[in-house]
Amino acid sequence: GLDVEIKNTAFSSAANYVFTAGRNKYLHKDSIVGWHGGVTQDNDNFFMKLLMKNYLEEGQTREKSFFEKIGVDQQSTIYGQRSEYDRYSEKQNYVGWTYSLDAMEQLGIKNIQLMDGEWTPAQEFNGKKIFTVYQIKP
Repeated sequence: GLDVEIKNTAFSSAANYVFTAGRNKYLHKDSIVGWHGGVTQDNDNFFMKLLMKNYLEEGQTREKSFFEKIGVDQQSTIYGQRSEYDRYSEKQNYVGWTYSLDAMEQLGIKNIQLMDGEWTPAQEFNGKKIFTVYQIKP
């Protein structure tokens, strides 16, 4: 139920959980909100899956409950990892993605207020590139 104001950057867990849960979300013109994955993402590493099995299962249950409670689509944490975005890989110096305001609305991320009347986030974070998801497809 708290308001969240992003003056600079909300990336990773801050985007996944803090930003999405904000009652009202305030963005400045240059604010960056970036995602790069979550507990439901595919993990091809067999040993990692084995070692983290219980942790991931518990985390997936908690995350599902969290997103149901705040009314946001849980796929917000992993949507940018869909195969259609494979060209934005780590090999191409991409670290994650952001969403357009329309895409956030489609995911249930609502009540976004633009502090400067516009939002034009940088397309990089810590020297790596960020791509934008403009529309959420089924």
